[in-house]
Order: sequence, then C-alpha cells, then structure tokens
Amino acid sequence: MGIRMDQLLGLPKKALEWLNYYGIVEPLERCPMCGHILSTDFVYETYDHYYGMFDDEYTLKQYKTTLGTAEEYVQAEPWNSGPMFFLGLKLPSGDKLEWTEEEIKESIYI
Repeated sequence: MGIRMDQLLGLPKKALEWLNYYGIVEPLERCPMCGHILSTDFVYETYDHYYGMFDDEYTLKQYKTTLGTAEEYVQAEPWNSGPMFFLGLKLPSGDKLEWTEEEIKESIYI
C-alpha cells in the first residue's frame, strides 16, 4: 500500500519560462565580498489558498511582472496516492499557461 500524501507539481515549464523572462525579481542574497547577487526570488504576494488531503494549507501567488500581475490557480487535482496539484498561470493579458493533458497523464502514471 502506498503512502497517501499531497503532491505539489506547481507551474508548468512554459509558465516558469515566462516568469523568468517577464517576472520581477529581488535579490535575496549577495556575496559579502564583492556584492554580486547570489540568489533571487520573484516578487509576489499571496492572494489565496488551497488545501490538501489533510487540510494542509498551500498558497497561491500573484507575481509582479513587467507586463502587470500574473496569478497562479489550481488547474487540475487528479488523484494518485493523494491529490496532485497542477497549477496554471493566468497572464496579465488574460491568456493562461497550463499543463497539457498529456503532461498531466504522464505525471499521474510515473
């Protein structure tokens, strides 16, 4: 019998690529010697939540981008030893970057 647990798959690759291009980042860590940025994070705010199998709370983010605000949303929640959360990204234009049905099916049966 498998372990039951929430599986957070997050945003699809194409949404992460879009954020890497348009997302606004802020430095988290700088080199103490030279001042170069060592790590960054996207600028975002938490705007909503979703809940896992055992009422664990997960956040949905609104990202600040050069084109406006982009929002995460729960695109799909198939089950495989627990819920699998696939997030989509709604762009400032209203378009959506989502997992394909094939990508979701491949993830379920791995």
